[in-house]
Amino acid sequence: EEPPDRKKSCSAVELSALELNRCGLTVSTCKDLSSVVAANVSLTSLDLSENPLGDCGVTELCQGLLDSHCQLQSLQLHGCHLTAAACEPLSAVLASKPSLVELNLGGNPLGDPGIHIFCKGMKNPQCGLQRLKLHQCSLTGAACMDLASVLETGPTLMELNLGDNSLGDDGVRQLCLALKKPDCKLRKLAIYLISLLRKYIKLIKTSVEYSSEVDLSGKVKYSPGKQCPI
Repeated sequence: EEPPDRKKSCSAVELSALELNRCGLTVSTCKDLSSVVAANVSLTSLDLSENPLGDCGVTELCQGLLDSHCQLQSLQLHGCHLTAAACEPLSAVLASKPSLVELNLGGNPLGDPGIHIFCKGMKNPQCGLQRLKLHQCSLTGAACMDLASVLETGPTLMELNLGDNSLGDDGVRQLCLALKKPDCKLRKLAIYLISLLRKYIKLIKTSVEYSSEVDLSGKVKYSPGKQCPI
């Protein structure tokens, strides 16, 4: 048995960041993790990327995130085998935790129905999300309608990554309409394009004045303030 002073020391440890990416964690671990995020008020960053947590695991985790003591600011869930079913509990978290400012859901096949549910939480006045990654989430133009409605009214979202999704012409047009709105606060939009790269740049250029940076992967980043040179 550990000495009493050793036990006291362990329980008093204050974590600010916890990185458990690629640790082979499953749904069975999430109940314990939920207790950790609920009990540690100092924990502001949690990375669980590349663990097969699944929808049930994230639902369990969200119970801890909803706790009034939880002050998490950054949550990384890239490649955690999530589907649309995980978007309901995540939406509830967004709607009630203004402290959460960064969320990475990339590499999960959430699909358009999932984003539709997710965006309901983003529209809530209590949502404080500033940076959102949705790359490789099996999205189409239909998801852009919901995302555009968030951009039009969302007072906090500053960065959005929609890379490697089949958004199509209509989807990008929807985003462009939202970018024109005076209440849109977006400062960085990342999309990954191949054959239609120049076409999309011109389309966004007609919406607002942007500067662009293009690398060999076809990544386009936009930030306001300068004329697009392309």
